[in-house]
Amino acid sequence: MTSAFVAVVASLVLGGGAALAHPASAPPVGQGPTVLVSRPEAAPGERVRVSAEGFDASYVTVSICGNEARRGSRDCDMVGSKGFELLPDGELTWTEMVVTEPPAPCPCVVRVSTPTSDVVSVVSFKVTGHPEEAVAAPRPDDPLLEVIVRPVPVSNGLAGWLRSGLGGGSDFDVTVSVHNLTKDVLRRVSMEGSVGRDEFDISTTFDLKNPGVLSGGQTSSQVVRVRVPAPSLGTFVWRVSASGAGPIVTTLVNRRDTPWLLVVLLVVLILDIGLIVMRWLTSRRARLAAEQAAAMPPSFGDDTEHQFVDAEARETIDA
Repeated sequence: MTSAFVAVVASLVLGGGAALAHPASAPPVGQGPTVLVSRPEAAPGERVRVSAEGFDASYVTVSICGNEARRGSRDCDMVGSKGFELLPDGELTWTEMVVTEPPAPCPCVVRVSTPTSDVVSVVSFKVTGHPEEAVAAPRPDDPLLEVIVRPVPVSNGLAGWLRSGLGGGSDFDVTVSVHNLTKDVLRRVSMEGSVGRDEFDISTTFDLKNPGVLSGGQTSSQVVRVRVPAPSLGTFVWRVSASGAGPIVTTLVNRRDTPWLLVVLLVVLILDIGLIVMRWLTSRRARLAAEQAAAMPPSFGDDTEHQFVDAEARETIDA
């Protein structure tokens, strides 16, 4: 049995440049990431230059938010947000983006966050013509926490790669971040995690460290290693719940995994079975043809019936 394996690798690189931007307001006091905007006010549709510095990440998302982003990304225009790649070592990096109107009224900010929102920095910004109201805190039934889940498959050596590629148990590094959406201190925050075939199924659970106390606007992140039991193919639903501070917040993440090595082997097996069936049919036809040829009477060249008459008897009859 022969088979060929073809691997395709695709990469997408978003570019950014390094330049100084004039601050729209003074950067936050203290160490850590900062955000600068080329001007303090702009109308929807206009372009501004946003600079980020000090992020311990290679990629961030910038968005325009109302309500000072007090309720997290729900106050931001995530559709009009823009992601860009940062320069190494946290150097100042800028990008140009189109100003949009956020879903919440001003006071507005420009919000820059890492993919898991474990690091967030904002700077004041005015959207010309956008309504302005008093800052609204979360309502009693609004969630006080935001939970972000990001499972990433990992393979430990050749054995792990073969196991996951054949649909066996697969390992994942799961990054879980919980963000305090309020300006208040939240205490006794606890977390639970599981993964299953759907939102109600639980194939396995995984332990998460409880962040305990979260200061206003603080984010707690952790990475745990989780093994999904075999057969690890199809869609799995990752579920993380945070409780102990306001309503229970549950985040569901659907992820579909395909064991390509198993798929290739099945395709090769099907092709081999097809070839075997074709060879058997060909051999059977040849055998039937040979049996039919052997059963036919001998041929003398044509279909004329030959008669043999004794010559002496013929002379007697003529006489």
